Amino acid sequence: MKFNFYFVSLSMLLLICLFTPARSVAQSGFPGGVAGLKHWYNISSSPEQGQAWKDRIGKDGISLQLTDGQYDYLNGNPVLQLNSRLEPIQLPIASSTIDRSTMISLYHAQDTFSEQIIWRMANPSQAGLVLSTHRLGDVSNGRYFKTSAQLALHPILHTYVQHQRGKADAQTANWFIGHTGELGNLPVVQFTGSLPELLIYDRVL
Repeated sequence: MKFNFYFVSLSMLLLICLFTPARSVAQSGFPGGVAGLKHWYNISSSPEQGQAWKDRIGKDGISLQLTDGQYDYLNGNPVLQLNSRLEPIQLPIASSTIDRSTMISLYHAQDTFSEQIIWRMANPSQAGLVLSTHRLGDVSNGRYFKTSAQLALHPILHTYVQHQRGKADAQTANWFIGHTGELGNLPVVQFTGSLPELLIYDRVL
């Protein structure tokens, strides 16, 4: 399986593409006007329902109503706060969506000393892919790639690109956000910090 990954700091690209003004989003339907988006998790605000973390594109995702302490603000926008006040999040993801995909994660870790898990994505029979604050791991194939961004105090924008189809054994994969799920033998701790955006495109960007 061939893939690439990239780490960059918060920049004007982030401001333009991810925190797109509401008018631009309404016109294009996608962040930055880039089509092919399958999942787009962030916080949606409304006077009636308050703050809710949900998938703005996919139809099968979950929606979490957030209370004080479960969200914070970054760049004037509400962001999901992963901490002990929030129940562990597990998202269903179609295995076909992961094939030839681009996954974008924006996170801001509070702890730069411990290796914290951002997410793990896997079919039920696999250890799968693991993104942590220190590295990206293709655990099922025993491959790990460290990054110099592990000591960063600023928000990190991470992009994972998969060029070829994997050998999916199931139609639905699990996306564990901020924790390992039932896989308990990884040398990582639960993530503590903010998670403004999670996006999956159905192609290589």
